[in-house]
Order: sequence, then C-alpha cells, then structure tokens
Amino acid sequence: MPNEYSVEIHRHISARLEAASTRLDAAEDSSNSDAQAYWKGQIAELQWLRDYLAEHVDLKNFTYY
Repeated sequence: MPNEYSVEIHRHISARLEAASTRLDAAEDSSNSDAQAYWKGQIAELQWLRDYLAEHVDLKNFTYY
C-alpha cells in the first residue's frame, strides 16, 4: 500500500510538472516576465519535492517516474 501511494504521488507531481512546463512555454511566448517567474518557481518547488521524496521516502530499488 505505501508503495502504491508513492507511485500516485509521483504521477501527480509529473502531471503538475508537465502542466507548469506548458504554462511556462506559453508565458515565454507572450513575454510575460511575472508569469515566467511564477511558473519557473512552481517547477523548482515540484522538482525539490520529487528530489526530497527520492532521497528520504521512496524505495531505493524502484523507479517511480
């Protein structure tokens, strides 16, 4: 059960990262610097969360994403 929960968390993070990347691309096309900064921050936070989970929570012999 905990492993399945971790898989779902990583799927959620992956979906959020993809959405943030898409929005960042759109913000770069429109030259909106505030939106670019916001989406870059969202991507950095999600990546930090993924790295934290990989280091402290995830099973070491299982690939989650």
